[in-house]
Amino acid sequence: GPVRSPTFNLVQVFETNPRVAHTDLYRVASSEGLGLDELMADHLLLVEWPDRFTELPANECWRVTLAFEDEARAITVQPPEIR
Repeated sequence: GPVRSPTFNLVQVFETNPRVAHTDLYRVASSEGLGLDELMADHLLLVEWPDRFTELPANECWRVTLAFEDEARAITVQPPEIR
């Protein structure tokens, strides 16, 4: 079905295979207390506004950036950092 932004719920979980948790952190100063680190253990975690995700492990994350300019769109995908 359609994927809606979890702006009002902060975290929306989809019981798919794999399980997905989608969070929009725009309205929060920090992700502390939301349990996102626990969700990462068994969910694919999609994070909008990841700069507010204080426990985000950069070496395990793919970063997808969407840019809009006039009528054009650009999508940039960066793989996890290798340490």
